[in-house]
Amino acid sequence: MAEFIRAGVVVFLWWVMALLALVPGPASAQSGKTPSRVSFRPVGVPPDVAVAGFEVNGPAAARYYLLGKLEATASRMVIFVPGSGCDGAFALGADGHAKAGPEAFALKYATEAKLVVLEAPGIPRQFAAPEHGLSRGCPTSFLAHSDMDHLLASYRTAVDDALSTSDGRIRVLMFVGVSDGAVTAAALARVYKQTTHITLISGFGSDQVTSQMDDLVGAVLDAPSKSEPRQALASFTSRLNAIREKPAANVSWRGQTEVHWASTAGRASSMEVAALPLAVKTFLVQGGADMSWPAANFRRGLADLLVAGRHTWIRYIPCADHHLICPDDGGAPKNLANAVDSAVGWFIDGRPAPDWELLP
Repeated sequence: MAEFIRAGVVVFLWWVMALLALVPGPASAQSGKTPSRVSFRPVGVPPDVAVAGFEVNGPAAARYYLLGKLEATASRMVIFVPGSGCDGAFALGADGHAKAGPEAFALKYATEAKLVVLEAPGIPRQFAAPEHGLSRGCPTSFLAHSDMDHLLASYRTAVDDALSTSDGRIRVLMFVGVSDGAVTAAALARVYKQTTHITLISGFGSDQVTSQMDDLVGAVLDAPSKSEPRQALASFTSRLNAIREKPAANVSWRGQTEVHWASTAGRASSMEVAALPLAVKTFLVQGGADMSWPAANFRRGLADLLVAGRHTWIRYIPCADHHLICPDDGGAPKNLANAVDSAVGWFIDGRPAPDWELLP
């Protein structure tokens, strides 16, 4: 299962310095500490980038980052929910530069909306794994917290703290989830009555267990006389049942920990969205060549929304992979940049982009 790696494309902050002219002044981290919270400035971030980090000890330990001026009085907040990687929101690379994910493409809106970047629990501050992926190169403290309950508890602590620093000014929220983060973002959005918008990128649809099973079932039906596909399907089913009964945090299978398979990987982002209030506006971005969240998953998810009577905006890119990169893009994250930029713009001014489609 491919890792999204901070929303698929690692973006050096200096690469988007042109956007920072619209974010006035650097954010100064608060000095000292309180019993529940410590603030810090990420190492390796250029001095003219306005960003502050916060570590919170609430109902669950949490770390998050705020882009833009701390004293900004915006009434909107955009919350970026990460995928399954363990690099962290502002991973420090071997070159000494801190790197960011899709939130970098929203920097120009930092004066109109507070931009909050969540970090998965159990990651050392600015940790950079030698190998990307949930089950390789990640600290055991992260692997032990990769289940849905730990993720949501940590994210709720972070969002609650971010809201508390705004003195009640935040009236509306948008959650942006990428890859596995689409599942947690949709579940998290349900917790907050201020949620009005949600954007899910390369992670919407039926659950990953169903996707894996589809592939195995298809292999059996395509070659009914062969024993290998049948054995593979039987092995998958047996292992999955054993994992569900007693998952292990330090044992990996098919690129994820058993704990992850027993919880997050079995949750469908489409059902999480279907359970949201109908008033919550939804935008889904999907690549037709995505092998981690295949088009079949996406189609099943759309059917779930139709059954639930929900409308949604869609940007479907047939040539795009899990990172929203097409073969002719030369590796450039232009589709991801467009998706984040247009989504946050829609959240602020209420106008969907011309290339979006409306379901039904």
